[in-house]
Amino acid sequence: MPIQNIKHLEIPTLNFDLSDEYWTQISAPVNEKYGPGEIKNADTVQDALKLAFVKCSDLFMAVLASETRASFYLYIQHLLENTIDVFKEMLGGAEFPVNKSDFANIRRTLRIVLEQASTIDLKGNRNFMREIAQNRQSYIQTLDKLLYLGYQAFIISQQIAQSQLFPRSVNFDIDEQGLLGVGTEPAYKPILDYLERDIPKHDHSITLYHTITDLIEVWKNLGVEYGEMTGFLAQQIENPNFRFAVLPKEKLYEEVRQAFPANRNAAISFYDGLTVSRRNVLSFEDCILRSQDINRIMYRPLVEVTIDNEVYLIAGFNRWLECLSTLTTNALPWGHVADEWRQHKPIKDFVRHLESTHDDILEDAAVVLLKAAQIPFDKSVKSLRQHKGNNFPIGNIKGIGEIDLIFADTTQKILYIVECKHNKSRFDYFNWKRDYTTFKSKYETQLNNKITFAKAETERVLVHLEVVNEVTIEDKADYIVNGIFLINAPTLYMYDAKFPTLTLHNLQHLLGRKFVIPKFALKMPDGNEIVVEQPYFTNLALIV
Repeated sequence: MPIQNIKHLEIPTLNFDLSDEYWTQISAPVNEKYGPGEIKNADTVQDALKLAFVKCSDLFMAVLASETRASFYLYIQHLLENTIDVFKEMLGGAEFPVNKSDFANIRRTLRIVLEQASTIDLKGNRNFMREIAQNRQSYIQTLDKLLYLGYQAFIISQQIAQSQLFPRSVNFDIDEQGLLGVGTEPAYKPILDYLERDIPKHDHSITLYHTITDLIEVWKNLGVEYGEMTGFLAQQIENPNFRFAVLPKEKLYEEVRQAFPANRNAAISFYDGLTVSRRNVLSFEDCILRSQDINRIMYRPLVEVTIDNEVYLIAGFNRWLECLSTLTTNALPWGHVADEWRQHKPIKDFVRHLESTHDDILEDAAVVLLKAAQIPFDKSVKSLRQHKGNNFPIGNIKGIGEIDLIFADTTQKILYIVECKHNKSRFDYFNWKRDYTTFKSKYETQLNNKITFAKAETERVLVHLEVVNEVTIEDKADYIVNGIFLINAPTLYMYDAKFPTLTLHNLQHLLGRKFVIPKFALKMPDGNEIVVEQPYFTNLALIV
């Protein structure tokens, strides 16, 4: 069933029957190069999967290029708006008859279709809604193909990134019919399955830097009133049918110039920084591989399209709210801002401020948990206070600098040295790979330096906690030192970490002495059973 009705909303589904039409074509370049057989070599696996990925891209863009009616893309917007309604309820705990992973992939592909519309010369119609009604089945058939190809392209991209991270984890084969099959090495499967189940458990503990109100104020200081700039959305709020309309770009811009004559350039740049157009749109492949690029539709709710040689904007009320929320919580605090906005010094200063202070909200959230657990702690430690006032500064010690959090479990006699990393929320292997590389190449060394220091100065650190918390810590010589990373959002590195890597969800369990790092018992081909511990993938690579 390509479209299902959920709470009176049209919601697309995936149609895997299209494998008969497309999987042979996706497999063809791999079959031509490698022929039948199984291959496990990582370089070859990645090369083969890249061939399949490019083929998906070619097929996707060919389908897209064949549909030039503007009303098709307005129908796509309508469906995307519907999925946002459902997604918001899902975040609130509501249950729907949808596979959450497939639903996320559908939403991902709908966004790509809409932003790629900016690359096509489209044809208009006097009545878009009537044209959609007359061609609905045809549009659904086209959408089916796009959703299937978008799904396969994303899955293949994940397999490529997984192979790059863990070279022995992925293999492929070509059967006698020339069809590609991609597999996961059996030893990796239990851990990857656990990862998939575990990651959603951390979502509720992610701390967000809510900056939309502050952003609106910055624009106001630039002479641009957010309320007036978003007035064009009022019709959609009153009547969702207006989501099937387009906005003449030049007419909208002229109204803005008249509304803000003294600040017209700033006002126009406000829209430009929120627009996907032919000038900045990413290719289909990059929409998947660079999914969090600041030029993506997830941060830019306006899509500029050409219809009958005239330029229009497509805008959805739900998309506007979702994009502004994503922009202000998962982009600006990390210094990611549109070039069109960066030209304004107040915006640049605002983003720089967010970037320099957003780590505090993770540390502050951890402090709430530590206080509730009544555990001696301190944060942002640059000097170790001592009873007689002879403080011991650490800020200038090479490789140490500031320690984000220190706390002591006085029952189990463990001194914890915590390195906080307020990482972005990421949702796929290609983006997780960035976190993984940074932790391995940089952060592990930073934390290790601080652990080494704390082991050499354990008593001095514990005395600091005594002074700060006005408590007495007995048996200081019996304490061991453990280092942990505290991260904001779940990421792949958690499951291949040199040091325990915890979200706030894990920290709460640790403080309640309920935190357990699982071990996996694997049966080897020779019948022997082995136990795999953290770091899981590093240890697997030694035995597989």
